Formats: sequence, structure tokens, C-alpha cells
Amino acid sequence: MKKKKILFIEDETYRNEALFEMLNFDYEINWATSPRDAINFIENSSNYDAIILDVILPVDDCFTEEEVILCNNGSNTGLVLANKLSKNIKSAEVPIILASARKYFDVSNYPNVKTSIIKPFYYQELKNEIENITNTK
Repeated sequence: MKKKKILFIEDETYRNEALFEMLNFDYEINWATSPRDAINFIENSSNYDAIILDVILPVDDCFTEEEVILCNNGSNTGLVLANKLSKNIKSAEVPIILASARKYFDVSNYPNVKTSIIKPFYYQELKNEIENITNTK
């Protein structure tokens, strides 16, 4: 059986290496550590089945001036990136899980975002969310 392909967008690599290794057992994973890396993976890769997107990310050169302002010094970068991904032809239909240490989000404001999960989370909890959003695509 072919593994589902997941893009994991998280800049804190030192905290997530174990999670990344666990995900690799069940899924084909690409790990982007910045918004620019995420865009590059999407542009240069075949279709993803899901995206796991951290809310707090560094602001980089993939954003317009207006988007940089909306990023609010990094505290909303993942939300701005989610909107950007919903407008990209290669990621417009890919379901997103928002990961945040702060709170659950009202996902109705973001076209691709299907659910949010609070960090830290258990691997099985994340796996269940991945399976839920990819089985309803």
C-alpha cells in the first residue's frame, strides 16, 4: 500500500525530530523549516495528501509586504501561509492541520484548514487527525 504524502511545516527541528521519525513509519514525509521551504516543496513535488502547519513560523521572503504585516512578527505566519497555499494551484485542494501551542483556531476562516491541534500532542492524536482529513478529501 502506498504511503500518504505529508508536508510537515515546522521550524523547531530540535523539538520535533522524534515526531518526524514516527511520522516516517506511516507516511512519506517532507519537512519544511520555513514558509519559503514549504513553497519550494509544493512547487517541486508531486501532490501532497495533507499538510501539518505550525502557526508560529519565521517571516521570510515568500510573502508580499501586505502579508508580512499580517504575519504580526511571526505570531500569525502559519495562518498567512495557509491562505497563500489555498491560492496556489498545486496546494489549493490539500487539507491542512494547524498546529499551535496557543489555542484551537476557528478553521472556517481558512479554506484548506480542516482542523487544528494543540501542541504538544501525542503521535496517535496527530495520526488520527491526518487519517480523518485525508479520508474525507
